[in-house]
Amino acid sequence: MTHRGSRVLHVGSLARVEGEGALHLTVDGGTVSGAELRIYEPPRFFEAFLRGRSYTEPPDITARVCGICPVAYQMSACRALEDACGVTVDGQRAALRRLLYCGEWIESQVLHIYLLHAPDFLGVDGAVELARTQRAHVERGLRIKQAGNAILEQLSLIH
Repeated sequence: MTHRGSRVLHVGSLARVEGEGALHLTVDGGTVSGAELRIYEPPRFFEAFLRGRSYTEPPDITARVCGICPVAYQMSACRALEDACGVTVDGQRAALRRLLYCGEWIESQVLHIYLLHAPDFLGVDGAVELARTQRAHVERGLRIKQAGNAILEQLSLIH
């Protein structure tokens, strides 16, 4: 069926995106004339958890804000404390932090690409169903995610 006039498609809530998302498309005569994707993170107000706490607690508390990306929250808390105290982290410590971020980024992005987004793009309900027809690709994603996890695990052994 072809729609010859103008049409507006609005998806108010998108699943499987970081934060929340919405999509607004305008179609004129079969051609998309406008597309707006909004991904936004609603305020969580978790700063209230930190009131009255010792300055040493925010990295551990904020690491629990997100189960997928705890390093980003933890390092943000560390950086905020360091900025407040006038501390500069450089050299090997900064390099290790960068590696920590990279490990988390690898495992998090692969999780989203291979296990959350790919099933949607390929028209299946989830990663288990996708593995039935694209097993090698799902296994590849799991190996890459495992590499990111291994980086995080090795760095957690450094004290």
